[in-house]
Amino acid sequence: MIESNKYKPKFLDEVVTVWDRERPELEASLAGTLVDRAPWRVDGEDSSGRMRLRLATPAEAVARAIETAELLVKACRKKGWIHITPSIINKPKPKAKPKT
Repeated sequence: MIESNKYKPKFLDEVVTVWDRERPELEASLAGTLVDRAPWRVDGEDSSGRMRLRLATPAEAVARAIETAELLVKACRKKGWIHITPSIINKPKPKAKPKT
């Protein structure tokens, strides 16, 4: 979904701001980045005792990426490294200045 907002600043005729209404949360963005980072899984050993690898199934890759992203975001929030920005639409009105 896409949403827009029209406003008329004093120095321009008209400005239209457009943005997506459906945005992935931070966890979803990270999971999308991580999903293809570690596609290999250990699948036992060969006859020489070396690790045998196989390509992870899509379900395994997605599950691992989501779990990793959730843990990362949780740890970052606990440390205070993630901040919430105010909305551009529901901006609070400025308080009236007291008369002196």
